[in-house]
Amino acid sequence: MFEELEKGQTLRDVIMEVLRQGPASISQLAKRLKEPYNLDLHRLALAGYLKSLADVGLLEEREIPPAKVYALRPTQSTPTLYDAIARRVRDLGLAEPEATKLIVQVLHDLFHRPIFREELRRAGFDVVSGLRDATADERQAARRLFAKSPLRLPFNDPAYLPPTPAGDEGHELRDAARGVLAALVRHEFHATNLAQTTRQATLGAP
Repeated sequence: MFEELEKGQTLRDVIMEVLRQGPASISQLAKRLKEPYNLDLHRLALAGYLKSLADVGLLEEREIPPAKVYALRPTQSTPTLYDAIARRVRDLGLAEPEATKLIVQVLHDLFHRPIFREELRRAGFDVVSGLRDATADERQAARRLFAKSPLRLPFNDPAYLPPTPAGDEGHELRDAARGVLAALVRHEFHATNLAQTTRQATLGAP
């Protein structure tokens, strides 16, 4: 059934998107997932998944006999762009080195500059081998962009560029980065159901 999820999309994304339209019972959610998302989940499996989302604080669970109703839980703080991108990358289930290279590629494609170590830390990542060090001039030019930003960089914070493209691996990395950015835009504007669904891509997959 998960072949129907679009590239970079998760079941959690779809459920959250459906619940933005309003609270729903398990049976109502099952119907909405089946049409238009073509996700046919067993009721017990869906109930367990909704319970887990409620347990981690993403959903509210309400008893409205004879059914349980789920709704989005109001968040106390708005996630940052780094949080949103990191969650998309983490959802792909990549090993840490591949995930780190991917988030550097995504941020580089988005900002067209080297990515500082502090930015990686904000996203929950650390530096791995395979990244390219930015030159002093590249780092200084990028650092000037933070003059009016609330994000403060440590003194002499290093900055990195994506790995040097090499054959198919380079194409896979760039394609995966485009998939993450496209999924973010569709999610932000509640347009995931307008995209033709494809199997989720994984770096290094045959």
